[in-house]
Amino acid sequence: MTRDDEHRETVGALHAIVDLVERVRAQRLRGIGLLVALNLADVATTVWFLVLGGSEGNPVLAPIVNRWWLVVAVKAVVLAVLSRRILDAPARSREARLLVNVALAYYLAVVLWNLSVVHRLVT
Repeated sequence: MTRDDEHRETVGALHAIVDLVERVRAQRLRGIGLLVALNLADVATTVWFLVLGGSEGNPVLAPIVNRWWLVVAVKAVVLAVLSRRILDAPARSREARLLVNVALAYYLAVVLWNLSVVHRLVT
């Protein structure tokens, strides 16, 4: 193998690593975007059932639900911590993938639960 072949091989390997990192980062950013959307949906559906006479079931948020800015601050801190943890993980981290998937499943379940509460209050 010539020196030029070694150089091409090294450059090719570096490009493959950069491609992997960029692909994983884009995937994680999409997951964080979905987490933000689900959090917004959680807030919207929570406000909806509160207006209909329901009550907050989350023991952390129940005492502060009447102070919307505090609820938003708590949610923003949780999202920031999750996002930082997800983005700082190594490209091949199973923990980051698991964290994104569990968080998405959790917030989807919360939104679906909220919608079921709204349905019960309306019917």
